[in-house]
Amino acid sequence: MTPIELVEEVPGLYGSLKIEEKTIQKIWDEQSFNSVDLTTECGTKLEIYSSGIWNQAEEGPDFKKAHISLNGEKIKGDIEIHFQAQDWCSHTHHRNSNYERVILHVTLFPTNKKSVQCKTNKGKIIPQLVLLPLLAQSMEELLEAHVIESLAGYDSILPSGFQSPDILNEIREKIHSLAQQH
Repeated sequence: MTPIELVEEVPGLYGSLKIEEKTIQKIWDEQSFNSVDLTTECGTKLEIYSSGIWNQAEEGPDFKKAHISLNGEKIKGDIEIHFQAQDWCSHTHHRNSNYERVILHVTLFPTNKKSVQCKTNKGKIIPQLVLLPLLAQSMEELLEAHVIESLAGYDSILPSGFQSPDILNEIREKIHSLAQQH
C-alpha cells in the first residue's frame, strides 16, 4: 500500500503554510492542544483517556483503540483525522466498513457548513472535534520547533515541507548564524 500524502495550503503569518495531514495526526498523537473542558462541534462534552494507537501501516482510521468519554459515557473505538469535516465524505469513509468503529472525527478547521454531518456506512453520526482553536502554538511555531528538532538531530515525523521553502531557508539561516556567534 502506498501512503497518500494529503496536503492543504492555508494562509500563515509569514506566507502560505503547506500542512500535511500527518502534522495534524502528530498533534493528536502527542495531545499537543488544550484538552480542558473539551466539547465537540455539536456541544457534546468530551474527555480523552487515550488517543489510541497511531495506524501508519494499514488502510482504515488514523488511530485505533482510542478511549474517550462523550457526555460522561465512556467508549472505545477509532479516531479519524482530517483538515475539514467534508473530507469524511470526499474520502468515501461513509461507504467504507473499515470506519464503522470510528467514535470521533478530529479536524483542524471548523465546519463551514452546519449541514455537514459525518456518518458511518450504517448511519451512526460521528461527533467532531476541531483542533485549531485548541492549539497552544501557531502552525508557524510548530514549524520552528520542528526545524530546531531537525537541527538538533531529533527524529521527528513532522514533514519538513509543510511551509514554504523560503521561510524554512530563512529560519535555518538565522539559526545557523546565531549558532556560529556562540
